[in-house]
Amino acid sequence: MSQHHIHRVMQQAVALHQSGRFPEAEKIYRDVLAKDPRNADALQLLGLLAHQSGKNAEAADLINKAITIRPRGEFFLNLGQVYRALGRTAEALEACRRAVQMSPNIPEAWNNLGSILKDAGKYAEAAAMFRKAIALRANYAVAHSNLGNALAALGDGAAAEASLRDAIAHDPNYAEAHTNYCHLLTRLGRLDDAIAVGRRAIELKPSLAVAYSNLGTALHLQGWFDEGNAVYARGAQLDPANARLHGNLLAGFNYRSTATPQQALEAHREWSRRFASVTTPIAPHANDRSPDRKLRIGYVSPDLRRHSVAYFLEPILTHHDREKFEITAYSNTETADDVTERLRQKVDRWRDILAIGDDQAAELIRRDAIDVLIDLAGHTTGNRLAVFGRKPAPVQMTYLGYANTTGLSTIDYRIADDVTDPVGMTETHYSEKLIRLPAPFLCYAPPEAHLTPDVVEPPMLRNGFVTFGSFNKAAKVGPETILLWSKVLQALPSARLILKSRGLGSTGSGRRIISSFAAHGIDAGRIKLVEANQSLRDHLAAYGEVDIALDTFPYHGTTTTCEAMWMGVPVISRIGQTHVSRVGLTLLRSVGDDDLAVDSDDPFVTLAQRLAADPNHLAVRRKALRSRLSGSRLLDSIRITRDIELVLRQAFISWSQS
Repeated sequence: MSQHHIHRVMQQAVALHQSGRFPEAEKIYRDVLAKDPRNADALQLLGLLAHQSGKNAEAADLINKAITIRPRGEFFLNLGQVYRALGRTAEALEACRRAVQMSPNIPEAWNNLGSILKDAGKYAEAAAMFRKAIALRANYAVAHSNLGNALAALGDGAAAEASLRDAIAHDPNYAEAHTNYCHLLTRLGRLDDAIAVGRRAIELKPSLAVAYSNLGTALHLQGWFDEGNAVYARGAQLDPANARLHGNLLAGFNYRSTATPQQALEAHREWSRRFASVTTPIAPHANDRSPDRKLRIGYVSPDLRRHSVAYFLEPILTHHDREKFEITAYSNTETADDVTERLRQKVDRWRDILAIGDDQAAELIRRDAIDVLIDLAGHTTGNRLAVFGRKPAPVQMTYLGYANTTGLSTIDYRIADDVTDPVGMTETHYSEKLIRLPAPFLCYAPPEAHLTPDVVEPPMLRNGFVTFGSFNKAAKVGPETILLWSKVLQALPSARLILKSRGLGSTGSGRRIISSFAAHGIDAGRIKLVEANQSLRDHLAAYGEVDIALDTFPYHGTTTTCEAMWMGVPVISRIGQTHVSRVGLTLLRSVGDDDLAVDSDDPFVTLAQRLAADPNHLAVRRKALRSRLSGSRLLDSIRITRDIELVLRQAFISWSQS
């Protein structure tokens, strides 16, 4: 085969490759290599085709062979993409750096380098790379879109929006830019716009699974729960391997009580079988089994930042007995903040695992010889449950971050208490074995003093009517909650209701909530909807407009309940038979407010009437509540930490004796 003929057939193969006719292109590449085994172009293009077909290990081998024959920037560029797909971030970065060194005028090289830096959580560096790509090609829509994502992660919403708008202006049919813009608008609380843009992304590219994920999230936050689930389900059908989309569907079991706990358990177990199981046997753990030695504890979380999980974790990290326990944080946190830095100072080791794959993270945990590994996310965004599926520690637990089972057979225990999960009530709801702490199972850390306003008198003393309120997220305000609260408002015709949540300033959220209450005879003028975009201090100060807080049902509030009590606002809770519908009881009981938790609708209404009928009693109760909370078991961080340490030790001993 002459060089002229090879050149001609390679042109034919590339044309077939670009048109998506992979088998025909592959045959020609292989025919060329049979005649000319050192044809670097054929090796590299065959490797690229393998990558596009999902055969990334083969792709890496082929492209590396091409590079040994004839190193080129384009080859390193494609190799970086292959390593990125394999989760080999360090090698992907090195390949992309070589690509920009050898071919600094290729915009794609800078863009790909930025993408990998973004994956690694290095957003400022990534943004600089995207800007270099744009400098080389001003209308490079992909780079504009990626720059928008990086700027969003850096917290610069205005600049991020400008970049995403530029991407769409340069390519109005670029679906990925639309879905990235949907995600940003959701974060900014502009849910009407987010939903419109998300729907446009799907119109442009109905096969784009991430578009369904982002649109479903915006719909959920507006409270259109069933519609959001339908969108998630469609995305999951399109991308059966998308663990996040399938995980999003599991949230429905917490927000609605239409399914049984057994149905919820099976759905979680199915997710585990599909996305967290490994085919190779799990290697035995070589940890020292001495029962009294210092134990290595690992916490895994995407929320080591100003987040509800951090509020309940920080007191435990502060009070762990460092003579008996060595603490490692495995952070999958996308955007660090001041709380991140504070938490970093409270552990012995800090490991960032955002940029490494599940196998690498599991290997790291094994090398660290962690004795007890604790998941703090469950099926929430950013979880690393697939790491737990590899069983890198001999004892594994789940705690705090998710109000249901993980479904993983490799997670041994779930930490709760004897109020949220009384003996004989919920054991069959979980794949894990329950460990019950003395109630409450969590420890609240109030906001810093400079972020905490003073408690004010009940607003009913000046208004002449009672104002109920809930600052829980809109998705929790579903049909069951609205029916329950409507009964309260029907019983107290002069009462008002304030709802405050991210997205409630949007037209869609307001329409859903107002129309749902109207169906129960509640006039729109009695309901005030507030967007939750204030500072933490202003958010807490808003409790000054609320006389009595109403808990959601079946999915109770946690942080919101604690914050309401911290601001002196009593909370009424309707309890049920599952963990998510009993958290309110354990929180209220911890401060001696058992009388505010009832097990059916009628007593809930009666309780609301009784509190509203006695403003002076309400004022006394309000004035004393922060003090009672401060002296309660809920804020007794040393006691709760010791309780947790005891069960960690007991669980390890149980393993060591097995």
